[in-house]
Amino acid sequence: MAQKKNAVIVGGGTSKFGIRQAHLLDMIQEAARACADDIPGLKPTDIDGLIIATTMAGRHSSALNTAPLVVHRLGLKPTSICIRVDTLCAGSNSAIIVAKGLEKAVSPR
Repeated sequence: MAQKKNAVIVGGGTSKFGIRQAHLLDMIQEAARACADDIPGLKPTDIDGLIIATTMAGRHSSALNTAPLVVHRLGLKPTSICIRVDTLCAGSNSAIIVAKGLEKAVSPR
């Protein structure tokens, strides 16, 4: 019997740096789109999970978890994970650790 293989694609994106008038959700959406554009041929239906790493979203947003709001704005339908990691300047590293742990948990041994 053939063994089913899992695939994990990790992409990254950032919003534009600098002082500007932009809502936090717009900047997160901008970074998420840059992440998706980083992977040629990726379609929204290919994405089954989303981890958003931020530095200050929890301190500067009325939304406790911005991840579901961004998922809605991008038209995604995650089935595995949809979270925001807010660990100040370690956000991106923390998100990679979470993604790696999730991949390890679901990959066949």
